[in-house]
Amino acid sequence: MRNKQKVTGKELLARGILCLLAIGFALFLWQYNQVDKTQIVGTEGRSFEKATVVSILQDNLQEDGNRYGDQTVELYIKTGELAGQTVEANSPNGNLFGAVCYPGRDVIAKAPTGTGKTCAFGVPMVQRIQPEKGYVQGVILCPTRELCLQITEELQKLGKYIPGFSIVAVYGGQSMQPQINALRKNPQIVVATPGRLMDHMRRRNVAIDRTEMIVLDEADEMLDMGFYQDVRWILDRVPRTKQMSMFSATISREVMDIGWLYQLDPVELVVEPVAESKPRITQYCIKCSGRERIETLINLLKREEYRRSMVFCNTKYGTVSLVTHLEKAGIRAKCLNGDMEQAARNRIMGAYRNNEFDVLVATDVAARGIDVEQVDAAFNYEIPNENEYYLHRIGRTGRAGREGVSFVFYSENERPRLKTILKYSGNSYHPVTVNADGSFTACEL
Repeated sequence: MRNKQKVTGKELLARGILCLLAIGFALFLWQYNQVDKTQIVGTEGRSFEKATVVSILQDNLQEDGNRYGDQTVELYIKTGELAGQTVEANSPNGNLFGAVCYPGRDVIAKAPTGTGKTCAFGVPMVQRIQPEKGYVQGVILCPTRELCLQITEELQKLGKYIPGFSIVAVYGGQSMQPQINALRKNPQIVVATPGRLMDHMRRRNVAIDRTEMIVLDEADEMLDMGFYQDVRWILDRVPRTKQMSMFSATISREVMDIGWLYQLDPVELVVEPVAESKPRITQYCIKCSGRERIETLINLLKREEYRRSMVFCNTKYGTVSLVTHLEKAGIRAKCLNGDMEQAARNRIMGAYRNNEFDVLVATDVAARGIDVEQVDAAFNYEIPNENEYYLHRIGRTGRAGREGVSFVFYSENERPRLKTILKYSGNSYHPVTVNADGSFTACEL
């Protein structure tokens, strides 16, 4: 026999109440759906198309930082009957029904040397500058002093026809006072190495709390050089609403981390030079070691067609030692490395551009960002430690559509490493031996 459990009066009452509640809720939902509900935004008779904000004709950002009232924006229509046309439109209350309308998005771009990165971020930055605002609107961070100066020079050319346009470069190795004097004049753009910008910010020589645009150029190199924490310290002090762009030869884990922390839905771009714009560089690989290496270099440098050359070494000591050998051989050469004062480096680069000597011997860090016209040949006297360095080295020649030539010296032990670099570069190459008369004979790598 089964034991029957008795249901108490209290349990029956609880079950009845639950059933009544369920029935009541169902009746409420049915009745609610019979009510005519007024649409907050009417859609009847309207069509909706995709569009991109080209520019803001009238903004609604108030002095207190809030947004109210309409934005008037210029839109590029992507779909529908007006596709391909640019129209003027009203954005009700700016951000009431969506994100704030603004031109420009965050960007992460992988772009090799010589693809026009400076113009890519420099032109739109200069175009958006408003000199009357009287504060720093754009900041460009880069890893080396030379790159700071190069970018500053290029952007000065772009902004020379803008009344009141001002740009300042701040970097280590130079006295602080001239930079302080320049910053006091309220430049619109600051180009800086991270460490020196931090120094000026801590001393309250410059403020970036209203900066609207920030660029990290050669981001991979900058982070690899130990500037990761410095870059984060700076980015923590710019507005979250700024537009941020990163340009890098490689997209490393550190670069992606910075993007994840400080960018909003960035556009990821990979720039590959088209065939017509790729540097026309003939690459030669020469097996030599010891004393044979310096003799081979001297013989090649004395060839008349290589009037202006760059030679790369892996160490500062290597640049000094090599210049000594070249000068003894009657070759006009100077070295460039990180141990030199900035004033001396500036003098050497000025003399090199003015053809006062023929051969510049440099380390990778010192040569980062150097842009000199008509470099006839680039020499890898020592195989670089990083694959990317090789591309930067050979990219010093064959610029602006000109033909160039590069050489890499290697020993038998370095052959596997060289093959890895050449595969990474993706370009054709020619293994050769150098004859006594300076001619080449093809051989196997």
